[in-house]
Amino acid sequence: MKQGKRPDVDSLAALAAWAHLDIDAYVTKSDGAAASMPQISALLRADPHLSPASAVAIEELIRMTYERLRQDAAR
Repeated sequence: MKQGKRPDVDSLAALAAWAHLDIDAYVTKSDGAAASMPQISALLRADPHLSPASAVAIEELIRMTYERLRQDAAR
């Protein structure tokens, strides 16, 4: 994390346990898609066939697509 990298889910859980922190206190859920993004991100970053930059690019595509479709549905 000090080097600007995000921890994977297992590492974050280990850090939270070590620091006696409740992760739920730091996560807000506004809707299904927003709640799913951390899970999607973790899966992409864990994929050995993707570079970290590729995982981030796919994550951004998913976010942008969701926002566009949500706006279209609201019209």
